[in-house]
Amino acid sequence: MNFDARSEIYNKYRKADWRLTNKIVDLLSLEKGSIIADIGAGTGNYSIAIQNQGYQVIAIEPSIKMIEECSDSRNILFVNSPAENILLNDNIVDGTIIINAIHHFKNLAQAFYEVNRISKPGPLLILTFDPMICRKIWLYDYWPHLRTYIDEYYLNINILKELLRKIFDTEIEEIAYNIPIDFEDTFASALWGRPHLLLEEKRRSAMSLFNFMDSKQLKYGLKRLENDLLTKKWEKKYSYLSGLDSYDVGYRFLLLHIKR
Repeated sequence: MNFDARSEIYNKYRKADWRLTNKIVDLLSLEKGSIIADIGAGTGNYSIAIQNQGYQVIAIEPSIKMIEECSDSRNILFVNSPAENILLNDNIVDGTIIINAIHHFKNLAQAFYEVNRISKPGPLLILTFDPMICRKIWLYDYWPHLRTYIDEYYLNINILKELLRKIFDTEIEEIAYNIPIDFEDTFASALWGRPHLLLEEKRRSAMSLFNFMDSKQLKYGLKRLENDLLTKKWEKKYSYLSGLDSYDVGYRFLLLHIKR
């Protein structure tokens, strides 16, 4: 997945949502001034948002282009390294977050061993998707082959939790997080109630799902979606979404506490 090509538009379309930021800080339950590692930080949008709440954030990101596009690079400490080989000393961070990023790691187990190595006793908070839930939303009615992407990149949530238990030898708390209708971080599933935004080419290009498919598959689904929006067929077919303030698209927090 080429993140360098997407770096210039990431800040515009993948903003840190303030409600998610507050939830992350609440679940970490760390004292102000604590050092938090943000693994797979992208352009650092969530790193900035969390640091602005009084924490010290170290943003770990393998793409130098993403780092260069950070909107506040003078105040955020970036480490240019992959999750599988984090260029930090042992026992240096008080807590770690991985926000919608583990599906991009090349070796998930190795990445978790690295998190364990750099961590003092404290929380590890992962935000990911439950593939059994997220693959059922209406998006896949227009691009059914995207279920292949979900199956290839996302572990079954129970298998993921078992891997975490094996590496960290602790229990895992799973917490569902419903996405608000006006969520500011516009990944594909966050547009569950705003399908018209998927017709924007630049917005789509900031989403992993739409970088996965070829142009023929993309155009096929776009044509169907555009037609269904014009004819109001989409509204009728998915009327159960009408009036909802938030919706479960499969987003899940996994929270554990690293021991020593």
